[in-house]
Formats: sequence, C-alpha cells, structure tokens
Amino acid sequence: MSIRPNPLLEGLGLRRKPEACALVIFGASGDLTRRKLFPALYALAYRRLLPERFAVVGVARTEQTARQFVSAMRGAVKEYGRDPYRADVWESLAAGVRYVSTDFAGDQGQDRAGEVLDEIDRTRGTGGNRLHYLAVPPQAFETVLREIGERREREEGWTRVIVEKPFGHDLASARSLTASVRRWFAEDEIFRIDHYLGKETVQNMLALRFANGIFEPIWNRQFVDHVQITVAESMGIEGRFRSVSRATSSTIAFPPGSGSTTVQDTRRPTRRAGAALEPAGLVPAAQANVDRFRLTVMHTGRHIHSSVVIGDPHLR
Repeated sequence: MSIRPNPLLEGLGLRRKPEACALVIFGASGDLTRRKLFPALYALAYRRLLPERFAVVGVARTEQTARQFVSAMRGAVKEYGRDPYRADVWESLAAGVRYVSTDFAGDQGQDRAGEVLDEIDRTRGTGGNRLHYLAVPPQAFETVLREIGERREREEGWTRVIVEKPFGHDLASARSLTASVRRWFAEDEIFRIDHYLGKETVQNMLALRFANGIFEPIWNRQFVDHVQITVAESMGIEGRFRSVSRATSSTIAFPPGSGSTTVQDTRRPTRRAGAALEPAGLVPAAQANVDRFRLTVMHTGRHIHSSVVIGDPHLR
C-alpha cells in the first residue's frame, strides 16, 4: 500500500539554516570532541541542518595529521552517534574538516591556525565567519580568548565564542572570566556552558524545594539528615570529581551566620575525600570503564561526613 504525501506539508521548506561559517574547536583531541561534538555535528549533517559552506578546524597539542584526526572522528561518530552511519553523510562533513597540531598560546600557533582558516575561507566560502568552541581546561581560557580577540580585529565576518564548563568555580572566578570574555566579545557573541549549574536535574531540585508548598518548609538544614548524589556512567570520572564536589556543596543550606571560614570548614571533608582520587589512582578505574560512582555528604547536627565509592555493588 502506497503512502500518500501529507497535504499539510505542501509549500513548507526546511527550517532556516545558519550562515556559512567555520567551527574552530580548541582542545579537539579531547574526550568532549569525540563523545559529544562530532556526533552532534554528524546528527546535524544527517538532517541537512548544516550550512552548505561549512568547515571544522580542530586545534590541539596532540601530534597527528588531518587524516588521522578525521579517521578518529569517524570512529567516534560510529561509536557514539545516535543516528545510523551513512558514508555519504560523513564524507560531506569530513570534506571540510582540518586539523592544526599546535600550542595556540604562542604567536606561531596562532599564525598556523590563521593560515588554515584563510585557506578555508577561499576554498569553502565561509566568508570569515568564525564560531570558536573552547573545549580546553579552565586555566587555558584567558590565553585562548586573548589570542582569538587579537586576531579577530584583522578578520572580516562575525565571530562567536562558546566557553565550556566549568565557567568559574565560584562567583568571583565566574565574574573574572566574564570580564575576560567581554574584553574581546560583546554579550550577544558569547555562549556560556556550565553543566552543573545548568543541568535540568538541578533546576528541578530548586523548583521542587521552593515552588512546592509541601517541601519548602521542611527541606532545609533542620530536617535534612544528608544529601546523596549518585552518578552512574560508563566511563571513569577522570578529573571531574572537584567539579562534582563544588556542585554538591552549593546545594547545602549552611547554618545562620555562616562566614567564609564556616563554609570552608564544611566543604573541607568533601575535598579531603576527593584528595584520595589522584590521577594515578584513577587510571585503572578509567581503563575498566567504571560505571558506578557515589558521593555522599551527610549533615547531622554539626557533624559532616563525606564518602566516595567507586564500583560499589550496592549501586547496581
């Protein structure tokens, strides 16, 4: 039986595609690019939502050729992508992929990346439009932003910047980072990402507590015995424990009159629990793809107890 076309779709075209541009990923050899960014780009290409004149430039310190980078990203799309792999879709995306192995903090690295972008403007027609994605450690944010900002003054086209998490570790550091970004970019050119402050789960917790007449009067330090967060993943936590511990401590309602000393005293047990998770101790867990991680913070009276359990069978 043949399926008749839906008459309501007649005259409707595809949704508006973005303008031609080059996506520049700093830290392109990292796990975020493999697990999230390229599978997402492939999903857009699969649905024909990328602009026709589009390119991706990976910038990282890892020594590899562009061919090796493309091959690694193809494997990542096959492993982590949610859409069926189609060779024609991948080839159309891979045709615009470039890789620059350099430390972008130096002038030489900036020039090498700039030369590749100029070549892309000529061959791919991206028109000098740039979307910079900072998938780098927080300590590298300001250096990369400065290099991008100095170069953009000599370029045509529009520029956007995406700053990955964590966007600061407290209010003061977040404000400092905001000041650094705004030195080179206008507010409508900046997109901030902070997974822990922006996760839907956290937002739901806040709504559950403050917008619910049943829970609001009793969900506080006088009645809550402890807070337990369970994160079950198929990969090791690597260096993310400190970000999780900061997110946890931010959900605790401290006693009245809490000064900086009291807050630090409360957080210290959690940080001490994380001190045991040094990189050397995390390597076996990461290799084994540990999928169970529990962080428990108990608050009873004036006593704080923190524990971290990896591979706990009770979490199965």
